[in-house]
Amino acid sequence: MSETTRFTDHIKNTLPLFQLSSTVIEAANHGAAVPGSVQEMRSLCLQGISSLLQRSEALYPEEMKEVVEKQAQLLVALADSSAKDLPRLVSAWMGPFLTALLRPFRVTLQTCGQLTPQEAEEVVTFVKELGVFSPLSRGQLFLEVGLKCQASAPLLSWQTMMDAFETAPDLVAANENDYLHGYVYHPGEHPQTEFDHCPICGGKNGVPYRAACSCFINSFTSMFLPAKLWMKCPECGNLYTRYFPTEFLSISEETPTALTPRPERMDTQGTNGGVLHIWGEILKKLSALTQGQDLLEVGVGKGELISVAQELGFDVTAVELVGSIAQHVADVLDIPVIQADFLKLAEDRQYSILTMGDIVEHLQDPVQGLQKAYRLLKDGGVLWLSTPNYESSFSRMMKVNDPMWREVEHISYFNKDGLLRVLESVGFSLEDYTVSNRYNGSMELILRKGEKRS
Repeated sequence: MSETTRFTDHIKNTLPLFQLSSTVIEAANHGAAVPGSVQEMRSLCLQGISSLLQRSEALYPEEMKEVVEKQAQLLVALADSSAKDLPRLVSAWMGPFLTALLRPFRVTLQTCGQLTPQEAEEVVTFVKELGVFSPLSRGQLFLEVGLKCQASAPLLSWQTMMDAFETAPDLVAANENDYLHGYVYHPGEHPQTEFDHCPICGGKNGVPYRAACSCFINSFTSMFLPAKLWMKCPECGNLYTRYFPTEFLSISEETPTALTPRPERMDTQGTNGGVLHIWGEILKKLSALTQGQDLLEVGVGKGELISVAQELGFDVTAVELVGSIAQHVADVLDIPVIQADFLKLAEDRQYSILTMGDIVEHLQDPVQGLQKAYRLLKDGGVLWLSTPNYESSFSRMMKVNDPMWREVEHISYFNKDGLLRVLESVGFSLEDYTVSNRYNGSMELILRKGEKRS
């Protein structure tokens, strides 16, 4: 790399010291394994440590102050050490020394918003050379670096975060978040389907757009990769995930089943008046746009929309892909819920209102989903649709900190223009667009089947 970055001098000055540290550790281990060589290996360790101290103190006197203070004690102990004690003494000293030597690099890294693409390549190459560190320490470094180039070098970021978990599979096993407790990455345990083309338009020239550490989200389960790579389609401008668990996709192959309430159950679902009020206002707006009160809810969530719709007198039909969610809502609200992939739902009736709250981003083929919604609506019927907008005001302000990038179950993302183009091609006309007050960064649209009303 021809240009100097914030890290160039540090890497140039310290990499030889890390390499020498590795040589010292190897000498100590050899001395223990081959007792006849202990005198020679002890001498090499003493020379190496003296050189490390001298050179590192010249570079970072403040960081090395505590390490240097223990120098005399260490050298005396090493001079009289047995073959058995040699690795222990070297290792006990080497830990604090390596931590101190790396500290300036980590401080610079932590103060970066995002690394430039050149810095990202430079820093990743440097971390790969640090074989002297334990797998856990190297994994932590890989993760730190990957998080610093999610937008500037997304492909490298994703590869680096995956390297982190491959280097240290138990990297987050002791994380304080309950959903991560005990998580260990097992490469290949959960086969992934690679999306080699855009699921929205079929374009095959997607380019890396964002990376994220997807295991840092509440909905994470081990079937998903711990890091996620988002691709951007240059043909339609929308986004899609590069990899998705094959077993999760297979849920859609199940035969539709009507799940009925179980009278012996007394299931409840926590909620609050504010959320229910929001749904009430949305349903009032939809009622004003159509005479019918027959409503199809696609994806039941916690059942809050259905509950408000029941209170307002709607005739509700509900369909949900995940069986456990469908059964729970059926039990709570005493309403049948169809467990099925929405695309497999029978088309033997049509509805005045169809709601798809944060559904299209989960679909393997979002366009087919919208075409299905169109066929299930009566002429003049209305579709209420919400989905994340990757160019929303919230996402523009939050950048890589927007949680949407970590959402494991999402397959594709639209921006406003990209979504409207698809909806218009299907036959919908836009009645209303608003920024969601339910989910940060989501857009909410009301659409009509056929021509817009005058």
